[in-house]
Amino acid sequence: MARMISARVSFCIVVSALVVMVPSGDAAFAKGPNGLAQRVEKLEKVVKKQKAKVKLLTATVSSLQAALAALQQTVANLQATVAGLQADQGGLVDQVANLELVVLSQADQIAALVDADQLQAAQIAALEADGSAQDAQIAALGADNAALNGALAALVARVGALEAAQGGDAGCAAGEAPVCCPQGETFCPTLGCVDLASNDEACGGCGTACGPELTCLDGACGLACVDDADCGVAGDACVAGQCTCGGGAPCLGQQLCGASGCTLCGNGVVDSGEECDDGNDDDTDLCTNACTAGVCAPEVIFAVGVFGTTTCDSRCASQGEECIGIGTDDEALNGQFMDCGSATSGVATSASPGTCATVLGGQGCSEYTSCRCAPTSEEQVVFAVGVFGTTTCDSRCSSEGGVCAGIGTDSGATDGMFMDCGSATSGVAISASPGTCATVLGGQGCSEYTSCRCKTPSPTCSETAFAVGVFGTTTCESRCLAEGGTCVGLGTDDDGLNGLYNACAPGATSGVATTTAPGSCSTVLGGNGCSEFATCRCYIF
Repeated sequence: MARMISARVSFCIVVSALVVMVPSGDAAFAKGPNGLAQRVEKLEKVVKKQKAKVKLLTATVSSLQAALAALQQTVANLQATVAGLQADQGGLVDQVANLELVVLSQADQIAALVDADQLQAAQIAALEADGSAQDAQIAALGADNAALNGALAALVARVGALEAAQGGDAGCAAGEAPVCCPQGETFCPTLGCVDLASNDEACGGCGTACGPELTCLDGACGLACVDDADCGVAGDACVAGQCTCGGGAPCLGQQLCGASGCTLCGNGVVDSGEECDDGNDDDTDLCTNACTAGVCAPEVIFAVGVFGTTTCDSRCASQGEECIGIGTDDEALNGQFMDCGSATSGVATSASPGTCATVLGGQGCSEYTSCRCAPTSEEQVVFAVGVFGTTTCDSRCSSEGGVCAGIGTDSGATDGMFMDCGSATSGVAISASPGTCATVLGGQGCSEYTSCRCKTPSPTCSETAFAVGVFGTTTCESRCLAEGGTCVGLGTDDDGLNGLYNACAPGATSGVATTTAPGSCSTVLGGNGCSEFATCRCYIF
């Protein structure tokens, strides 16, 4: 196309030049050679300008061709995009249909919310009405208070007038006017004239009230008494008309008076920070006097070696226990053994220092000692969950043949927390609350749970005993107690662990139980002449 335009332009230039070069008549020739040269020079200038225009037009045509190619590519891209949009249109139609279904569902939900909002509006209106009534009551109380303040002002004015009539002295103590009280009493704004030494609402000072169970004596809150029996807490004593624990404050509520003051340990309830609480003062049973889970009492056994094959470690291990001492004394505490020295026969006659690892016996001479052995105690963490209030960590550990030593939401069951449903009646607990081994898990259909830390003494601490009752006089607790131990479980199995006992049918008055039922250490065995029985698991400490 550029070549065609250029050829046409050149043709026009040549024709124009020929027209110019051949004037009409003989005028050009009349001008002579100089006139012809000027005309040629002008023609060359015209041709030069025309060439420049042709060059510019050629460049413009190239640009237009490039633009046209780009435009054609754009049209192709748009056509591809339109095809893609047409393909997507079907999917969009399906999505719109689904959205219409969602909108319809949301419309139903909105209608339900509107109904709920209307109900809440009615409730708010009722609350506002109650608030208005309460505002009216507050206003009435304010009026009553104002009246009382007016009466008090009048009383003060009256006392002032009396003082003035008596020359400024109505018998008030220094700093007590303008309200005068009898000698030994003090004016308290809300109480009037009171004796601070004996008034329970102002004991030792205005605004100092004694709590429940306490009375004011000599300006201090305490428990009034005549003798120790009035104090009601074991260990509290009646001193100068008031109960005291070791000379200090009296113990209240479920507290007991111990050697170091008031304590909850020993009250029979597992409180925060306690591993157990059996309510007695036996420091050698399953629960110590510090309310920690007990361990089996150590035993002393004899050990003798002739050819260096015996140690107290191995001797205690043969009993399923571990060595904690060696000695020539009966309690195996003095750290000595009978040593042969260099003798190769006979029996050792002199004592030497030794340990649990000392090898007894030389080359034919007998060395011997006493070994102090203690059953090992193991701990494990088990999961416990309750829905209708039937589970505790105490019962959960008992089902494992142990005793509860802690409760927690942490992996070690040591933080004293459990997952608490609160007032929820369904679902699973989501918040933690303080708990103990005795905390009952589960409410009315909501699941509460925790981890229980169970302490399991060595099997050498435990034994099983058969228990049978006919007239409801036997429990595994009493049966184990008769063996000098503590019950930690019952069962129909040989180990007394499965939590079942052989129960008589309801109303049976004779025969022997033939069915099983869930039970615990406190289950009373026996009915009215029908025999119930179980195996009790007892720990002997």
